[in-house]
Amino acid sequence: MMNAVHMPTPSPSLFCGSPSENSLRRMFYPMGFPLLLETNCDHILDLASEMWVESKSFGHQRAACLLQLNLRYIGSYATPRIPRVQQRGLLTYFNADEDNFVLCDPAGGYAVGWISEGTVEQGLYVQQYFLRAIAMLMIAQESKLFSTTMGNGGKILQMPRGCRAAEYAFTGTHG
Repeated sequence: MMNAVHMPTPSPSLFCGSPSENSLRRMFYPMGFPLLLETNCDHILDLASEMWVESKSFGHQRAACLLQLNLRYIGSYATPRIPRVQQRGLLTYFNADEDNFVLCDPAGGYAVGWISEGTVEQGLYVQQYFLRAIAMLMIAQESKLFSTTMGNGGKILQMPRGCRAAEYAFTGTHG
């Protein structure tokens, strides 16, 4: 007979953050799909604004995906490695190190994560591995995106031919 293991129910504040934690929010439209970005850092919003349109959808009538990406005022100032991407059931975990990670439920259109002060200063890194890759994963779940596996285990996600916009996201190495 196996012993039952009691798993405590996580506090919603652990995943969603308090309202003061995510006091900044802006709607973006990567590839025309609605994405609500909530954060506690103006610089994260600025990085997203450099990549994505803020004003219009391209006819995709669906609920917005939610990405909560917060700055942690602790941690290393070294640029972390390319995040390892791991999947378990419906969840996808992007983990660069103990200070830089995102947990994503693509089917539910929700992701939550944290990055360190040193990482947020690496704008292209944050855009590629924490904004674009997460958004593309959630959009891929909701649309007819397809993926191509690369030789090093990463994936490139892209829109099928004939769509109005094309965007590519390298989703890191899988482990």
